[in-house]
Amino acid sequence: MDQATPSANDQFSQFQDPPKKKAGCFSIRNIVLGCFGSILLCGGFGAATMFGAMSIMKTSGAYTQAVATAKANPDVQKKIGTPMTEGFFTTGNVSTTNNTGNADLSIPVSGPNGSGTLHAVGTLNNGKWTYSVLDIEVGGEHIDLLNAEKY
Repeated sequence: MDQATPSANDQFSQFQDPPKKKAGCFSIRNIVLGCFGSILLCGGFGAATMFGAMSIMKTSGAYTQAVATAKANPDVQKKIGTPMTEGFFTTGNVSTTNNTGNADLSIPVSGPNGSGTLHAVGTLNNGKWTYSVLDIEVGGEHIDLLNAEKY
């Protein structure tokens, strides 16, 4: 009986490591990246929504008319200085349907001499804004733009 003797490689082949298993789609890395991606997506959507809402407010007649009135007021010009610029984070709401609506806005403003907040509350009737509140607060002082002398 002539049997071939096994070679050295054959003797140790039974002791080789089994092939490594793949981690699958639920690995920690994939879960973390998925959560991070979801957070970025939601944050981006929130930022886009906020930017869109502020853009709509800033193009409304209530906003532009209130800012123009404040810029033209001599008391505001003395307190804030010129040029007066509006800040980015306007808060409040504007609601219009056809030629009617209402607005309640707080608009940050600043100039070379200081900064303040312009408050405008008004209603739109037949395409014309009428304000019940239009004032600016600068350094704790209120300047009433509705009852100011006509300039």
